[in-house]
Amino acid sequence: MEIENHDEVTRKVFSQRLTLACDNAGIKIQGRQAQIASALKVSPRAVSKWFNAESIPRRIKLLKLAGYVGADLNWLLGADDKNMSNTGLPEFRTPECCRVEILDVAPLSGAKMVPTPHVDAGIRALEFTPEHAEILFGKHEPKAVRFLIVNGDGMSPTLDTGDLVYLDTRITQFTTDGIYAFFFADTLHIKRLQMKKDRLLVLSDNPLYREWYIDNDDVTLFTPLGKVILKQRIDITRL
Repeated sequence: MEIENHDEVTRKVFSQRLTLACDNAGIKIQGRQAQIASALKVSPRAVSKWFNAESIPRRIKLLKLAGYVGADLNWLLGADDKNMSNTGLPEFRTPECCRVEILDVAPLSGAKMVPTPHVDAGIRALEFTPEHAEILFGKHEPKAVRFLIVNGDGMSPTLDTGDLVYLDTRITQFTTDGIYAFFFADTLHIKRLQMKKDRLLVLSDNPLYREWYIDNDDVTLFTPLGKVILKQRIDITRL
């Protein structure tokens, strides 16, 4: 689905910044639209409209697109960038710093969202040296990595309240068994997923929580936001 009632200026800015983000991410011009359509599971016509300033994707697709091209969602929509150069193009950070931002689920929430697996701890971004980022994220592109902060005991003892989980937001569909952050309908989950024949088994590592399934009929309700690639435990104690 798309948002077609944005004003012309907003659509044009979005189109220009999407093109720039793709260039910066190294996504080749030839076949670019088909590649994005395949990755986001949308029609080539929909992607064409994004690049031609005819429409802007809706909430969840917009987040997936931002993660795929490694750009800030709000920047894509025209927000001011503190790192803008005199040419009007963003000055991307030097290799001296690798910045990982929190996954902004607010634009996706809608009125019915119950964000139980995620807590606001006041952390908005973390910065690493390139060497440390390479050790942490390995083959995962740092520009596509985001983090969430766990809230609840559903994944205990693997994940506990206050843990940071890092997601590869380019993984926007189930690939292999593992822990994913995803929306099911309007509810955000951080759960372990396993493929069982033709449906997904949703598991909580805490045995007090029952397993459940995502069937083929539920595909339209299931929106992966990324796969968890590592966790970080933060212990804050007043002294």
